[in-house]
Amino acid sequence: MKKLLLLVFLFPMIVIGQEIQSWNTLNIKGKINDKWTIAMEPESRYSDKLEYFHLDVGIVYKVNDKLKVGGYYREIFEIKNDIRVREIRPHIDVFYKPCSSFSLRIRNEYQIKEFTDNLWRIRFRPTYTYKVNKWFAPFVQTEPFFTHKGFVRNRFNIGPGFVIGKLWLKPGYMLQTDVKNNTIKQTHIVWINTGFKF
Repeated sequence: MKKLLLLVFLFPMIVIGQEIQSWNTLNIKGKINDKWTIAMEPESRYSDKLEYFHLDVGIVYKVNDKLKVGGYYREIFEIKNDIRVREIRPHIDVFYKPCSSFSLRIRNEYQIKEFTDNLWRIRFRPTYTYKVNKWFAPFVQTEPFFTHKGFVRNRFNIGPGFVIGKLWLKPGYMLQTDVKNNTIKQTHIVWINTGFKF
């Protein structure tokens, strides 16, 4: 436990003096009944300016206490080479939570791109959470991405998690590693994930 807390608070120190990005995510979930939930997620990403924005709208079905399945529509606007690029990305998420400390999200997504070929991609995101008390739960997660070319990206994220009733706040440090044309690029990200249920 002490090692996990040390990682949570010291990881951001690694990137001091380096160029970093800021990602801000808001998750909004509304329960329709015991089985169905609607979900919406706006996210913006900045470096020295706004570079990316997406909006997710979806619906989630609870199969049982451990398993949920959701269908989503995502629309993306991104600046690439000083050009605004639009992308549509429908996806299906499978959420599996065998216990209170471990969860897994599997995402199947189809990228419908404006200027390049469309692409299918699958993402696995296991998360380990250590619940210290009812309002504090630090977490660590990783998320490898795969396409027909194989492994193309990983996102490693660690941070404290705070829960206050139906509101949660997960600030964190993320290291994104991209593999393209036999080269590796790493991006340091300060990420704030906020959410609430109604």
